Amino acid sequence: MARISKVKLEDIRGLEPYKPHFVKMFGFVPNAFLTIAQVPELAIALSGLIKEVQSADREVSVQLRTMITEIASATVGCMYCTAHGMHLSINAGIPEEKVAQIMNFESSPLFSPAEKAALSYAVAGASSPNAVTDDHIRELKKYYTERQIVEITAQVALMGFFNRFNDSLAVDVEDAPKGLFEKFGGFTGQFKQAS
Repeated sequence: MARISKVKLEDIRGLEPYKPHFVKMFGFVPNAFLTIAQVPELAIALSGLIKEVQSADREVSVQLRTMITEIASATVGCMYCTAHGMHLSINAGIPEEKVAQIMNFESSPLFSPAEKAALSYAVAGASSPNAVTDDHIRELKKYYTERQIVEITAQVALMGFFNRFNDSLAVDVEDAPKGLFEKFGGFTGQFKQAS
């Protein structure tokens, strides 16, 4: 059960320009944003950052960024953001089997060498203390430009904020992402095969 109440969307001034982005991305305005809206200025500022980090105009594919969301969040055990990462990955066209196997990316043939490099970096970057090494960067540079590495890092860092925010306040997971999380076995199954 959530530790802080959500603000009704219609009561939030200034978030109107961002609502279409959230609806397009998630299919709804997430409870996290409705909770953050207890401080409207923070919700507005974060909405702008999210829109930029997750823009379709980025060089790193939406599909890879959604997988980074999922793996970075699973690394720290944030159910809310892991479920959202799964939901976003499915919405981005990633096959369910691949979404369910992300915790096994290093040994799975479903992931390309470039994806494995980015996901390994995301796990290291999401870890506390940070576990990124020069080897991670060397491996990333085989597949990605410096700009793309910054985009990947921004996605990991953004998830760090949301992982801590959502877990600390026990933000309620919406039905669609929660259903996927449960379907794939959640953290106890780390994640099981899609059925």
